[in-house]
Amino acid sequence: MQYKYIVIDDTGNMQLHGHMFETETAAQSFIDQHKLGATHLIYNLNNAVPTPSTAQTLMDLIASELESASETEAIVEAVMAKHGDDYDPWTEIMEDGNGYPDDNYANASIYAWLLHDHLQYETVLWDYDTVAKHTEMGSSGYDGWTHALEHLVHIGLMSPREI
Repeated sequence: MQYKYIVIDDTGNMQLHGHMFETETAAQSFIDQHKLGATHLIYNLNNAVPTPSTAQTLMDLIASELESASETEAIVEAVMAKHGDDYDPWTEIMEDGNGYPDDNYANASIYAWLLHDHLQYETVLWDYDTVAKHTEMGSSGYDGWTHALEHLVHIGLMSPREI
């Protein structure tokens, strides 16, 4: 496992979190740099992973969502530089296939909360109501959460639910 340390927001406020690091020193530097010492924890995944496959799956989902957001932001930045601030990059965002970066960040936050819950309580199967209570799942603020829900049900980490 390349990234053995993960920084998780422990306040329940669902600020973007789930940044992964190769060393504890790098994780602590991130916390110090962003003044997160009072709200964030560093998990050592070598010692804290009750079910490595679940933790790894969630870490992969977090990384994938953050990568998708970054790729889309780079595309939008390039298009805006080319066409100007009044240009609507909708077409490029849809062609990219990653969706809106805000949705990617919200999904990463959902997966990060699941990882935090898994590491803290050894949860391996979640229900919709619990996840919605602690994350943006079900929020009318964005509709990307339905993709996260469907994917979690598909891979067996969430109980099926009608939406």
